[in-house]
Amino acid sequence: SARWGTAADIAPFVDPVPSCQRMAASCFFIPLDQHIVVGIQKKETSMVSEKVTLVNPQGLHMRPAGLFASTMGKFACDVTVVTPEKEVNGKSPMALMAAGIPCGTEVEIRCDGADEADALTTAIELIKSGLGE
Repeated sequence: SARWGTAADIAPFVDPVPSCQRMAASCFFIPLDQHIVVGIQKKETSMVSEKVTLVNPQGLHMRPAGLFASTMGKFACDVTVVTPEKEVNGKSPMALMAAGIPCGTEVEIRCDGADEADALTTAIELIKSGLGE
């Protein structure tokens, strides 16, 4: 048999770490005839980054922002575009357009996750190529 459980049901099995406590706040479906295993896997990646200068004459407007975001969306890692003023999600065309990054701006591309090296290489090549313009 099984029933819906709450944080109180799994509390004896959870290490007293803040991230585990946040996780325990959700409801869990707990089979009563099985053991409960709860754990947090430590992220073992190291972020990679590189600086590059935006060469598009019009800056990062709709078309190049869309191309960049859709290309970066194919990767599992997080992609962040960092300017001297702000950091934006490199997978969001709206965030990239809203950033208003003009031609000649040096940006840092940060990739963090499973395929970060491939994502960074692709991002740098894409920006250096002028993002299709």
